[in-house]
Amino acid sequence: MKNSTKSKRQTENEALISLKLNSKNIVEIELAPTLSKIRKSHLLYINKNIQDLGGGKKLPACIHFTGFMMLSKSAIKYRSTEEYARYRLANAFLVDSFSKAVIYNFYLEADTSSVPVASFKEQKKAFDWLETFMVAA
Repeated sequence: MKNSTKSKRQTENEALISLKLNSKNIVEIELAPTLSKIRKSHLLYINKNIQDLGGGKKLPACIHFTGFMMLSKSAIKYRSTEEYARYRLANAFLVDSFSKAVIYNFYLEADTSSVPVASFKEQKKAFDWLETFMVAA
């Protein structure tokens, strides 16, 4: 029974979250517009894929999304753990409007994530910011 649950969760995650490693060695994460609440299981799925894409190295991640998203309580707690940070250098949230960038940056000031995080409206600025962590690593 447990295997079928895992299988179902895996399928759900694949439908909501896609990841790729771009030519700059930045993991690009696309979140479906229908995903309105990030759960710990989503973060575990993302971390496993980042680990696989980087061969165990820490990588920067650019998270693309268009809607407003909330984090579950378990996801918030998980983001402050060493396990969450194991394969991440930094996270850049790429949002679809300047107002969302302002709102997310305000929210991120109080963020308890164990990795640096910021939001951007322009992909180039997000990538430039993420590349600063690659030089330091």
